[in-house]
Amino acid sequence: MLHQVRVSATPFNRVWPGYQRDPKQSESAWFVEFEQSAPVMLDVEFAEEPPATLEVRPFSLGIVPERTSPRTMRLRLTKPAKFTLAPSDGHHALHVFADEPLHYSVQPDDLYFGPGEHDAGVIMPAPGQTVVIDSGAVVYGMIFCYKADNVRVLGHGILDSSRLKCPKEAVAGKPGGELMAACRRLSLGFRELYVGGQVVVWGSRNFTMRGVTMVDSPSWAICVRNGCEGILLDDLKIVGQWRYNSDGIDLCASSRAVIRNCFIRTFDDCLILRAPWLPGETPQMTVEDILVEKCVLWCDWGMAMKAWCGEMPCRIRKCRFQDIDVIRITHYAIFVTTKYGSEDSLVEDISWKNIRLDTDNFYPEPLLQASDEMTFPERPNPHEPYAIVLDHGPLGHDIGNQGVQEATALDGYHICYHDIRFENLRCLGRRLPICLTPDKQLTIENISMRNMDYSRMEVRGPVHGLTVE
Repeated sequence: MLHQVRVSATPFNRVWPGYQRDPKQSESAWFVEFEQSAPVMLDVEFAEEPPATLEVRPFSLGIVPERTSPRTMRLRLTKPAKFTLAPSDGHHALHVFADEPLHYSVQPDDLYFGPGEHDAGVIMPAPGQTVVIDSGAVVYGMIFCYKADNVRVLGHGILDSSRLKCPKEAVAGKPGGELMAACRRLSLGFRELYVGGQVVVWGSRNFTMRGVTMVDSPSWAICVRNGCEGILLDDLKIVGQWRYNSDGIDLCASSRAVIRNCFIRTFDDCLILRAPWLPGETPQMTVEDILVEKCVLWCDWGMAMKAWCGEMPCRIRKCRFQDIDVIRITHYAIFVTTKYGSEDSLVEDISWKNIRLDTDNFYPEPLLQASDEMTFPERPNPHEPYAIVLDHGPLGHDIGNQGVQEATALDGYHICYHDIRFENLRCLGRRLPICLTPDKQLTIENISMRNMDYSRMEVRGPVHGLTVE
């Protein structure tokens, strides 16, 4: 079955103005999902004759569309894959999710959602419970796994959060405010859940989510936070994200996690390893032992992959990114940064290996909207994204809504990025630059780069132990 969704039409963002993004800044896109256990032919029929050139991304799949009639394209799929079919500018894309078969027998204690539509609101599984969103099911709502161990979410159905409001505008007891109402029952306030989107996993162990397609998050699509351990996110599809702050997966102050085989298209950062920063998180909650592999990322604004330190002392370490395709880029593909900062922030032993960037000849300049009257230009200026950036942002105190009370004295800040390795980064198209920006507050050391495609490398300060092969 073909599903229509809304995605961002332009790289035009805004600091939260008190109300949601204008839907006129979005456009229609589509996705189709099916299980594949043998080679298949996929015929795509268009309502009118499509452009002469259509691309399948990731380019690394090597799938070439075959025009079989003026309005029909044929794709040959030898094995399950996640990809897009679109013009070179990416507008009005078809997202194809050919999944590995998922076998599961429903148990008596499961929360089971079968084929059809379900208005579920906030789903709060009990410890040890399994939520099944079966093929053909569309579940309107979100999942809040609060201090519940051994929870599973399985199925090839759809979790659709379009009926929920962003927590920044939601009112408990009114339509769209179901998450805020659930928070009040748990004695949690606005600050605790203002980033809550489609799936929130809080202080839980051994959480598994597999197979589900996630559509239209009111904020971060998946937020794993407050000291979770033993997380598996597998074969997820995140698409139809166009609202403000609709990140993909934010892994916050949590450890021992695997993220694999996921397709993530977002209107903000795709995938973030985030140090302790949210309410209730502590410096003892390190981000470590993380594996991210075999994912496809499309970033309509922000960064595809990011390691982020906040205001608390923190450690992000022992993290691996491998075999990843970034098919659309806006700002940076890989970003290591610190915002607010602390006296003791360390990012160490992180590697990116076998990373493929599908790049374009022209990128429209991303703009921040300053007022309701401001519009995105019909002919935007050109822009150059970066393949890799290591730097820090404004240092000081978080005052909310992305504001910073900048520190007047910076001598107390000691941020270190240490033992970071990049290997086999390939730009499939135009090559992009790399930038390293150490300074008195940020030490960058022991950086290794092997077999890299880049247009230029900007080193804007002393880097201790930089190896480029």
